[in-house]
Amino acid sequence: MLSEIAKAYLVHGAAAVGLVARKEDKLKEVCAELQAVTKVGKVVAIKGDVRDEKSCDVAVQTMVEQFGRVDILVNGAAGNFMASASKLTAKGMKTVLEIDTLGTFNMSRSVFNNAMKKQGGGVIINISATLHWNGTAMQVHSSAGKAGVDAITKVLAVEWGPHNVRVCGIVPGAISGTEGFERLGSMNNLNNK
Repeated sequence: MLSEIAKAYLVHGAAAVGLVARKEDKLKEVCAELQAVTKVGKVVAIKGDVRDEKSCDVAVQTMVEQFGRVDILVNGAAGNFMASASKLTAKGMKTVLEIDTLGTFNMSRSVFNNAMKKQGGGVIINISATLHWNGTAMQVHSSAGKAGVDAITKVLAVEWGPHNVRVCGIVPGAISGTEGFERLGSMNNLNNK
């Protein structure tokens, strides 16, 4: 999904798009595909981990050094898999919370402090889900993570609005053909987990 968002920005004239990911081979592959759709924009691959605040700072500083500013940040990192609450380990829960919630905070904080506050504004878009709105079986970890993302979005919108930084959230829902959609499998097997 994030590569499609990046493609849309490039098709509509973005000067640059930076992608941050832990898996360097996949990152380079996606960046090469994106570079092919634009004659104007530049696609920058930045190996990093949103769970690590220093890695986030390096990613934002790389974009600022190359292009002078960061106008839009899209936070879409997510960890998800099917797991009943009774069988989910603390490690599994912690990992998803670190990717979804802490990752969103780390990238937002870094882009605010290293770019948007200094340049006089920008937009942060946080991608969430509906899992936690009514409760979704097998999704306690992701539900908690995305509830955290929603709270972060609201608080940062209030705190950073006076700096002309607009923080908003989107909830695109399940998108067929994406990695996340494929990972969740069939909800028909709930009793088997």
